[in-house]
Amino acid sequence: MCQGCETERRRKTVSRILPVQISMWSQHLITVIPSEVEAATQRTKSGRPGFQSRGTTQKQHAAASRLHSTRQTIHEIGNGFVKYSAVLYWLVGIAIAATAIAVSFHFDDSVRDFMMEHQNPAMRNFMRYVSLLGDWPLHALAGLALLGVAWRRGSEQWTRIFLAMLLAMMLAGVAGTVIKWTVPRARPSVHADSRWGGPRFSSKYDSFPSGHVGASIAFFGVLLIARRRIGLACLAIPILIGFSRMYIGAHYLSDAVCAAVLGILCAVVVAYFLLLPIRNRQSKIEN
Repeated sequence: MCQGCETERRRKTVSRILPVQISMWSQHLITVIPSEVEAATQRTKSGRPGFQSRGTTQKQHAAASRLHSTRQTIHEIGNGFVKYSAVLYWLVGIAIAATAIAVSFHFDDSVRDFMMEHQNPAMRNFMRYVSLLGDWPLHALAGLALLGVAWRRGSEQWTRIFLAMLLAMMLAGVAGTVIKWTVPRARPSVHADSRWGGPRFSSKYDSFPSGHVGASIAFFGVLLIARRRIGLACLAIPILIGFSRMYIGAHYLSDAVCAAVLGILCAVVVAYFLLLPIRNRQSKIEN
C-alpha cells in the first residue's frame, strides 16, 4: 500500500513540473533561437565578401563614378564660363571707355564754351571750395581715419577695404603725374598757341589728366566694388569734383573722363589683389 502511494505521488509531481518545462522550452524556441540564427547569418554575410550580389556592388561603383565625372564636368564648365564672362566684361569695359574718351574729346570745346558762358560769382566761389576740398589730401585724411577706426574695432574686412582705397588713390596719383609730365597739355584758362605740348613741369600745363578726378574715382571706386550701395551713394562726390574742375577752367571734359578711366582701372587692379583673397576665403568657409 505504501509503495502504491509513493508511485501515485511521483506521478502527480511529474504532471505538475512537465507542463512548465515544456512551456519554457517552447518559449526558448520561439524567441531566443531565431535571434541567434539571425545573428549567425549576419556574421556569415560580413565574413563572406562575395555573399552580396557582385552585380549590385558594381552598379554602385559605376553610379558613384558617373556622379564624380558629372561633378568634374560641371566644375570645368563653370570655370570656363567664369573666364569667358571675365574676358567679355573686360572687352565691354574697354569699348565703353574708348567710346567715352572719343566723345569727350569731340565735345571739349563745346563744354568749355558752355562753362564760360554760364559763369556766376557765387557758383564759382562754391566750385573753388569744392575743388580745393576735393584734392587728394582730404581723401587721404578721411581714408586714414576710417582705416584707424576699422583697425581698432578689429574688422579685417573693412581694414582691407579702406587700405585698398588709399592704395588705389596713391596708384592713380602716381600714374596721373607720370602722364602729366609725359604729355603736357595747357589748361583751358591758359592762352597758348598749341593745346598740347609745353613745359613739362609747369602747373599751367598739367591739364591732362585731372589729378583730382583720378584720385577721387580710384578712392571711391574701390568702395563701389566692395560695397555697391555705399559706393553708389558716394559717386556724387567725384562727379561734383570733376564738374568743379571744368567750371573753374582747370580741365577739359576729356581730362576728367580720361582721369575717371584711369581711376577705375587703378581701383579694379588694387581690389583684385586686396579684396579678392578675402572673398575667396569667405566662400570656402561658407561651402
